[in-house]
Amino acid sequence: MMNIKSFTRLIAAPSLVSLSMLLAAPAPAAPAVDPPSRVVRFGDLDLSTIAGASVLHKRIKHAALEVCREAMPNRTLIELNPCRRKVVDIAVATVDRDTLTALNGGKLIKVIARR
Repeated sequence: MMNIKSFTRLIAAPSLVSLSMLLAAPAPAAPAVDPPSRVVRFGDLDLSTIAGASVLHKRIKHAALEVCREAMPNRTLIELNPCRRKVVDIAVATVDRDTLTALNGGKLIKVIARR
């Protein structure tokens, strides 16, 4: 488990980088461009609780949408959904907290509904 308390970086999915490279015309001696990213802070949250994990999940989803919009401009929300889902999954895996992982997979919601 990673011990990241204050932030995690969201990165664009590698497939997006590959897609953008395929669509871009080759440019001689072009400088490397970093994929878009956002910092999501969560040092103020208790990720062992459902409430804390839920707030972080919302922050991650919002940041993921920004990253995908920047990586794939002029796309509709529906077209951005696969990108957003992948970026959220990467960020949740990076944080590596059980409650957040369960919430992201929908398992936590099913457990709560059964109570």
